Amino acid sequence: MFYILYLSSLCQRRRWPDPLYETSIVSTSTYDRYGPIRGYTCSVRVNHRIYESRKVFETEELAKEEAAKEAYYICRSLSIAEQTNDLPPLVGGNMGPGNMGPGYFQPQHATTGGGWGGRRNS
Repeated sequence: MFYILYLSSLCQRRRWPDPLYETSIVSTSTYDRYGPIRGYTCSVRVNHRIYESRKVFETEELAKEEAAKEAYYICRSLSIAEQTNDLPPLVGGNMGPGNMGPGYFQPQHATTGGGWGGRRNS
């Protein structure tokens, strides 16, 4: 519930511009007795990259919180090289802590048979 604050704090620590949020009203394919149900989605621009909420939410605040969450999980794991402004814009989303997206490097441990150290079978 505090991802807007977390993302703002991360941007300040890394000396990035403040996040810019843009919400949109969308109609869903679900109907109630008054017609199509409307909701909100949001995108946030962080360090020249755009991240989006992938669901439709009942309120603007919930949509902003989800977009901030998507951006925070990706931005907190960026390496020093990726923190520069030299990279092209990236549209991300639906990439929580278990899925860091393309290019995310996770070293293998010696106990898994790959990686560094251990014995080689020749």
